[in-house]
Amino acid sequence: MIIKDSLDYIGKRWSAEGGYRQALHIAIPLIFSSAGMAIQQFVNRMFLAWYSPEAIAASMPAGLINFTFLNLFIGTAGYVSIFVAQYWGAQLHDRIGPILWQGFYVAIIAALVNLLFVPLAGPFFTMIGHPSGVQRLEIIYFKILCFKAGLFISFAGISVFLLLIGRLGTIALAATNIALNINLLAFMPMMGVGMAVMTLVGQYQGKKRADLAEKSVYSCFHLTNLYMITLAALYVIIPELFLWPFGIRSDPGSFAQIEKAVIVLLRFVAIYSLFDGFNIVFASGVKGAGDTRFVLMMIFGLSLFGLALPAYMAMVPFRLGLMAAWTIMTIYVILLSFAFLFRFLSGKWKTMLVIDTKYKVESKSVL
Repeated sequence: MIIKDSLDYIGKRWSAEGGYRQALHIAIPLIFSSAGMAIQQFVNRMFLAWYSPEAIAASMPAGLINFTFLNLFIGTAGYVSIFVAQYWGAQLHDRIGPILWQGFYVAIIAALVNLLFVPLAGPFFTMIGHPSGVQRLEIIYFKILCFKAGLFISFAGISVFLLLIGRLGTIALAATNIALNINLLAFMPMMGVGMAVMTLVGQYQGKKRADLAEKSVYSCFHLTNLYMITLAALYVIIPELFLWPFGIRSDPGSFAQIEKAVIVLLRFVAIYSLFDGFNIVFASGVKGAGDTRFVLMMIFGLSLFGLALPAYMAMVPFRLGLMAAWTIMTIYVILLSFAFLFRFLSGKWKTMLVIDTKYKVESKSVL
């Protein structure tokens, strides 16, 4: 009876407006796009692990520092999708073109600003105090990323966390980078679901159908949790499956120590992966309606006081080591997830819009 009722519920939820089919229709292309980026990062760092422990250790700090500088611009330009979704839902299609151009202008500014950080790479990574072999590669990698971007806040705490881990030595930093790289296999594809959540919420808010916006969020949450729980179980049961690509052509002597540490760290990843689904879906839900100030304040506050400062205290004055640092990281993700869940449940986002629906732009022919 329970199974039949469950199947009936899934069947109704599949075809209903705001249900699983509609969510997947928007999410699947975005999931594949995000998964492609995750696979690219995974393979790149697999090759670095084959090359040397210093190379894999240097990649993540340099990459995240670069992304931290870019993230303010990425978030601003990316938020164009919310305006587009709400204008589409409100049937104000003439407003979509102008807002797309604003996003393009932000992207150009980001490319120019990013190049300004190239001369600062050497002094910055020298100041951090990582082992000299890691430090030299961090500078090279960071400069390459700045030129490649040529096209802060949410990743600032994790960037500080990684820089502090580097003070524990090459093995600890390499193990942390591999564990976080494996975590991308869970996190990045579900970012596609997060983009789908923002799109669906934006469209339904534009239509003034907060009930369907809420239903869409829960549909995406069910799908995200199914994926996250599966990967979390695999991290614990068969961690060697994820480590095999990194170790297949690495130096056996140096990689053995790294592998032992990563297996332990993947248990932390498994725990906080269960809560990352809350972060992705419910943060995207409130952002899709326009509740961006709360998201900014929570990420800034918890990144500083829930991650960066506790990690600094644990690793510098008290010298508690790698496990303490990862315990702090796990607690940080859990606290963030409940903050976004409670904000979503409060329902304040249901009355929000980022667009002006009073006036319609007149279409002008170019012929």
